[in-house]
Amino acid sequence: MLSRRVKGKVIIVTGCNSPIGIGRATVHQFAHNGAKAIFVCDYNTQHLETHKRELNSLYPDVDVHPRQMDAGEEADVERIVNEALEKYGRLDVFFANAGISISAERVTDASAEKFMQVMKTNSLRQEMLCLRSMRTLLTSVQRLSGNEARREGHAPNIQG
Repeated sequence: MLSRRVKGKVIIVTGCNSPIGIGRATVHQFAHNGAKAIFVCDYNTQHLETHKRELNSLYPDVDVHPRQMDAGEEADVERIVNEALEKYGRLDVFFANAGISISAERVTDASAEKFMQVMKTNSLRQEMLCLRSMRTLLTSVQRLSGNEARREGHAPNIQG
């Protein structure tokens, strides 16, 4: 079922730098299931080019765009969303996977201030950025007639 839902889609995934993380696994699934283009994004870029090489070797028909992006900064998100729109004329999926953690401390030992910073970044900020991105996704869908949008499966899909 996923293959029909993402085939030919333009996708942004945040939080992709980890060599063994959810972001990496997600972009591999999207590529395996026929995505047209995937923007592989993270604040840290150490492994993004490696992910691009892996994806290009396994799925040569997928356009892979590694991008440095702070998912907690609206301007960075807007830049990547606009790039997708300029390059492909649409954005179908925005998967907000990025997050931060309380560094070396155990969660139970963290101060309320650090805990709230994590919650603000991982929950509230991501949700707000997804909602703002939805405006762009809806604009992409509105360019198509209702029947064409349904037939082509162009329904905005925001995961966060």
